[in-house]
Amino acid sequence: MKEPMRSDDTGPRRCAGRGHRIAAAAAIAAGVLVAPIAGADEPASRIRGIDVYRTAQLDPADVVRQYEPMIRELAAAFEANDEKAVTRLYPELMSSILARGDFAFAGFGITTSSADGETLIDVSIELVDADDAAARLSFAPAPTGSIPDPGGILAAWDDYEDTALELERTRQIDSTTVGECPAHHCIWGFTHPALAPFLPRFDRAAREHHDELVQALREDADSGKRANAAFVLAHSDDARQLVLDLVPSIDDPSGTVRNNVMRVLIPIAEQDASVDIPLAPLARRIDDPDSASRNKAAYVIAALAHRPEYRDDIIAIAPGLMRLLRLQQPNNHEPAYEILKTISGADFEPRDYTRWEAWIEEARTRSAPLPP
Repeated sequence: MKEPMRSDDTGPRRCAGRGHRIAAAAAIAAGVLVAPIAGADEPASRIRGIDVYRTAQLDPADVVRQYEPMIRELAAAFEANDEKAVTRLYPELMSSILARGDFAFAGFGITTSSADGETLIDVSIELVDADDAAARLSFAPAPTGSIPDPGGILAAWDDYEDTALELERTRQIDSTTVGECPAHHCIWGFTHPALAPFLPRFDRAAREHHDELVQALREDADSGKRANAAFVLAHSDDARQLVLDLVPSIDDPSGTVRNNVMRVLIPIAEQDASVDIPLAPLARRIDDPDSASRNKAAYVIAALAHRPEYRDDIIAIAPGLMRLLRLQQPNNHEPAYEILKTISGADFEPRDYTRWEAWIEEARTRSAPLPP
C-alpha cells in the first residue's frame, strides 16, 4: 500500500489517495486540525493497529498496553476534529512516553485507508533514541533562502491541489483511478475539466523554469515551496536529469519534501530500468522517523529490487527491511515483504519472521556489503 501524498510541516492537510496522515505535533503548533477522518457520509472507522517505531529503551508491546486507551482517545479526537481534546491529550501522551527514556525525537502519526466499507486507522508512535540520532536524523541543514516563485507556478500547484481535493471530496474524481499520467508522476491527473488547464502550465514551467525550480527545491526556506517544486519538476522530459535533480532532497529536513521527492522517483524506478537511482540515500530513509518517508523509500527500493545490479546492496540493508516487516501498518509492512520476496525468490508467509531472518543471515554471508 503506497501511502498518500503528503503530511504538511506547517499544519496537517488532507492527503490524496486511500487515506491521509496527520502530524499531531504540527497540528497543535499551528492550531489547525485536518478534516475529520470519518464524516457523516463516510464509513465507520476503527483502529487496526498501533506500532512503536523504533526504540531500544522501551518494549513496544508494553508501550501499546500502557497507552492504548489514551492513544484511542487521541485518535477519536482527531476523528471528531476536536482541537481542544487533541491539544490536551497529545502533550500528555508524548510527555509521559518521553519521560521513560532519552529520546532525540518523538512523534505521533495516523494513516487511514478504506476496506470493506469501513475506514481503518493505523497509529504510529515514532521514537528516535538519543544514541541513534546521528544516524536516524541525518538530514541536510534546513535551507534558509527565499527563491522567487517562477511564474507563480508553485502557487499554481497549491491551486491545483486544492481544486483536486475538493473534486475528490465531492466524489467527482478518485485518486486511485488516475488513468494515463502525462508526466513522470501524477496524483489526480488532468482529465477532469477543472484540472486540465493546469497541465500545460506545469509542463511549460518544467521546461522554461527548470533551474529556478531546482533552486527552490534545494534552497528555499519554505518547505511547502520545496515540496511543490518536486511535483512540478516531475513534468520534466528527461528522467535521468530529474533523478539528479531530486536525489539530494531525499535527505531534506522536511518529511513532506522527502515524501514528495521519493514519490516522484517510484514510477521512474518502476518504468525505466535504464535510469540509475542511488540506493544509499534510500537506505537511510527506510529507517526514517516518518512512516510516509519509509513507505516511499521502500517502494522505490521494491522497484529497484527487480534489477540484478541492486540485489547485493539491498541484501545488505535487509535487517532494516525486517524492522518494517514486523510493523502492523501496511504502508511499511507490505513494501518490505515485496522487496524480500523479490530478492530472495522465496514465498515465506509475511509474518514468518524466523524463516525470513534465517534467509537474510545466510544471504548476507554471501553478499558484499553496501558501499558507503
